[in-house]
Amino acid sequence: FLSVKSYAQYGLNIYHDVILTFLEINPDARIGGFGEVDVISSLFYSNTGLYRNPALLSKNKKESEVNVSYMPYLSNNQNDLNLIGINAYYAFSKKNAVGLNYTIFDQGEVALTDENGIYLGKDRVYDFYLQGSYNHTFNEFISAGLSIKYIKSKYVFAYLNSKGSISTFAFDFGFNFDDQYNLSETSFLNTSFGIALSNFGPKIKYNNYEEEFLPTKLLLGLFINPDLYINEKLRLNIELAYQAEKYLVPTPELQFNDSIIS
Repeated sequence: FLSVKSYAQYGLNIYHDVILTFLEINPDARIGGFGEVDVISSLFYSNTGLYRNPALLSKNKKESEVNVSYMPYLSNNQNDLNLIGINAYYAFSKKNAVGLNYTIFDQGEVALTDENGIYLGKDRVYDFYLQGSYNHTFNEFISAGLSIKYIKSKYVFAYLNSKGSISTFAFDFGFNFDDQYNLSETSFLNTSFGIALSNFGPKIKYNNYEEEFLPTKLLLGLFINPDLYINEKLRLNIELAYQAEKYLVPTPELQFNDSIIS
């Protein structure tokens, strides 16, 4: 109901030169409805570990799950932009789990022209990544995980008559700490703390352009979940979370009158 703007940095140079920003778009509907908080999660949603923090995969539970998601993107402007995700995880014991995630951002057809605006046909543009994850639970409180991503981007510069593809890789590392406190014999307070390093990988570039960074981020999250017993027919379950994110890439220098402003 209330919206307040806040700025971690203030000034003209608050942007970052990053590439393949589709890696930050999350296709999971529940995570999107939860304010894009995905470095921590309640015990009910183990599949959260397939996206940002692999330490969240199946903590102390032997289970499996398959998910398919389809999201029409910016459908009021174009009808051929789609974000599609297919993923699954399998916990073969209470201590270990593996996951697989395939996400593609289909950006539709792009018209090609030469420098004079002459139409040269169309080509299709897309980005995708294939991600494998492993999670290990050390005890009832602590879990950690690692993800490896293979990333491929097919690009078109519509007005430069330039197209091609690039391939690269990236890693995600994650840690999670869970604990539960008894408020009464039937009510509990579940807590969770998570930290993750997301999209850590080499710099890449399109054609002869300058190399740019992947959207590498450090994420910290805190989750509090009161689970309250009201009576035999009613329980109250509240999920509260806070997540902080920090790009781990340099902010571009700001130049004014041939001098650099720090």
